[in-house]
Amino acid sequence: MPEPGDAGPARAGARTPRLRRLPACTGGPEGPARPPGPACPVCRAPVTSPTTGASDHRVRPITGSVRPRPVPAPFGARPVCANAPPTLSEFLVTSNARLVLADAGEAADLAAFLVRLLRFDRAAAVRLQVVGRFGGAGGSRGGAGAEGGGEAAPEGAAGVLAVFGRLPLGSSGAIAVRTARLAGPDAPVDRTVSAGRLLDDVDESADTVTLPAPVTGPAWAGLLPPRTGWRLLAEPPAVEVVPELMAAVREFKERSEAVPEHHRTRAVLDGLADEIWSRPLSAVPELPLRAAHASYVIGFLKPDARLTVHRAGSWLRLSAPAGSIAVRTAAAPGAGLGLSPLRG
Repeated sequence: MPEPGDAGPARAGARTPRLRRLPACTGGPEGPARPPGPACPVCRAPVTSPTTGASDHRVRPITGSVRPRPVPAPFGARPVCANAPPTLSEFLVTSNARLVLADAGEAADLAAFLVRLLRFDRAAAVRLQVVGRFGGAGGSRGGAGAEGGGEAAPEGAAGVLAVFGRLPLGSSGAIAVRTARLAGPDAPVDRTVSAGRLLDDVDESADTVTLPAPVTGPAWAGLLPPRTGWRLLAEPPAVEVVPELMAAVREFKERSEAVPEHHRTRAVLDGLADEIWSRPLSAVPELPLRAAHASYVIGFLKPDARLTVHRAGSWLRLSAPAGSIAVRTAAAPGAGLGLSPLRG
């Protein structure tokens, strides 16, 4: 007479089903001891065989929630003991870090920068980096990032938040960089986020920024200007740059309005923009007028601003106290994605 729960003798020729389960951690008071087997890589306790049908091991996928999850884990996920601490990559992906800015008013300036970016593209993305120091990016009231510098900050020194956004001017673009000093040292962060979500998470009254979840970034975000190796080329006076820029803006407006309505396509306007903004700046012939235009529309270039121009490899950078514009002298990913500011 079989006991309750006993399936009785197996029929001849019948195959015993093999249950595929994740290993069960048997260390500590969470479960009874089981026969010796492979050791758990975290707590070193015996682990039952995957064929025993045990299903009481708490695991989490390597890229999933930090909290333990009951088995089974998603297909293809590497099981990790529930006692394992979160890895750095897990922490950066799942946490919404809150950064405290060092200077009063920095949050408002960062918000204004994001608003201008979103006028060009409501679905714009920005890349964020928290580093010890960012060479020459500009944009901090306290002078974060010395010109041409970029050396690592001393142990325990305050970090810098660098925000990179692309301005699609014509068929080419320019990278706008806005930095802000942090109130204290923070763990390194490097992620691409929605500019709109980041704007929502800027607290101007408290001068804090909560980092939103990362998103899949555009092509340009994978190739940013370098932090070091910048060489000073010139210090053009803003009083000479601004009038030349305003003349180019008027030329673009007049010539674009002169194009017949049925011929005023995106390709025609982008070609006209490339013709004008690719011209060299009179004060610095190595720098295209596009850099000055980008600096003006994003709010960096002011008539009384101190300007500097640096080069690092194929990159050129126009820096002002409020921020920097970086352009490449060679084609880069993301070229050809020209957009115009959104109105309304």
